[in-house]
Amino acid sequence: MSKVFSPLNIIVALICLVLAFLIVWVPQFYIWAPLFLCALIFLVSRKLIWGVYLMVFFYPFISLQINFGAGINLPVVDLVALVTFAAWLFSLLINKEKTNFKFPGWVYFAGFFLAAALSLTSAKEFGADQLALSFKYLLRPIIFFYLMFVVLPFNTLKKEEHFKVSLYILYFLGLATSLMGAWSILFINQSFGVIPRAVPFGIAGLYPLGTNQNLIAETLVSIIPLAWVLIKKASSWVAKFWLTLGLIVMSLINLLTFSRAGWIVFLLEVVLIVFYEYFYTRKITKKDLMLFSGVGLFVLLILGVMMYNLTTSPIVASSNRNRLELLRISLETFNRHPLVGQGVGTFQKIVSYDSTYTLEYGLPMESHGFVQKVIAESGLLGLIFFILIIFFFLKKAFLSFQQEKHYLFWGLLVVVVGSFVFQLFNTSYYVSKLWLPVGLALTAINIYYPNLFKKNV
Repeated sequence: MSKVFSPLNIIVALICLVLAFLIVWVPQFYIWAPLFLCALIFLVSRKLIWGVYLMVFFYPFISLQINFGAGINLPVVDLVALVTFAAWLFSLLINKEKTNFKFPGWVYFAGFFLAAALSLTSAKEFGADQLALSFKYLLRPIIFFYLMFVVLPFNTLKKEEHFKVSLYILYFLGLATSLMGAWSILFINQSFGVIPRAVPFGIAGLYPLGTNQNLIAETLVSIIPLAWVLIKKASSWVAKFWLTLGLIVMSLINLLTFSRAGWIVFLLEVVLIVFYEYFYTRKITKKDLMLFSGVGLFVLLILGVMMYNLTTSPIVASSNRNRLELLRISLETFNRHPLVGQGVGTFQKIVSYDSTYTLEYGLPMESHGFVQKVIAESGLLGLIFFILIIFFFLKKAFLSFQQEKHYLFWGLLVVVVGSFVFQLFNTSYYVSKLWLPVGLALTAINIYYPNLFKKNV
């Protein structure tokens, strides 16, 4: 075929033809916006890895959103993911060479998507409007998170050096998040708590991380194990020193959030890392272990007194009762619809119909924990497949570690464990804050041991 009629030229010509036709009928904004988007997709398709880097950079900022009007808001990370995904598809379309792409764990994800789809049969009890909203929820965020934050990086990030760049982006994100937390303790007047704690704050009216201390802890517990990996990778003592200093800052700020989930996951991650250093590298002696434990207990004792004062305060007591009420509502919903649940995206709707809750707490909240969320919305069938998805990630991470007992794969295993354990207490079950870190872990395993993904189980 002549170069004039190459697939790329034909596609560009068709786009220009459509835009030229539409310019007569619609305002200029609706012409320039698609034109800019198409140009952006084309540019990213030439260097897909830059789109992945931007996804990594924006992944914790789910509250940094673009308002398109008509009630449509899109986090910047989701928009970047959409553009990169479209660019990837475009590159596959114009690439004459045969390209193999994979859908890791598709068997389990497909089972979960099917369970979520079946739950729509119960969502119609709330009317046609809720059924439409539940169907939209099935597409985004549920199917969306798998395609954008698992499949996309898995198929586009293929080189070791690209993964290393992603690690450093995450490390500096962890530092920036920690500095935000430190600034909030030192310079922001906090009148809403009994003790100052590391919390996100607004910048020029924007709250990119949100407003809750758990959002700082959630970001840091995913990055801390990777910071440990970078320290192990560093060849010079200068690099090790500065990376270690950064890790200490991240760890301290995580503790100073006084997030109970953050503390639980952090301590779990420390135990796993010390376990590796003691039993596999033999770099920690029993004497070192005793010293490390003593210093750790001293720090935890001091902070533990503050945590006790916080957890026994009226604010936290009310929060605990709130979570117990949400658990009660979840179990009652599960009893009514044990197999397929009440319908995806209906939890807050269910809570709004519970007069006991609304009289005490007002506006409905999301479930604090993926177990309560999934059994209420997708039933036992959804929970089984969601647990199988977690098992898939854990299995691949552990099998990669078994290959040569390397610290990188132990660090990835710790990331996967920490990320999912945190969601036993939080609400980021279907967004980038959970799925991009674990998706990157899976991607790294594929770079080094692609043979582990010959089967999707």
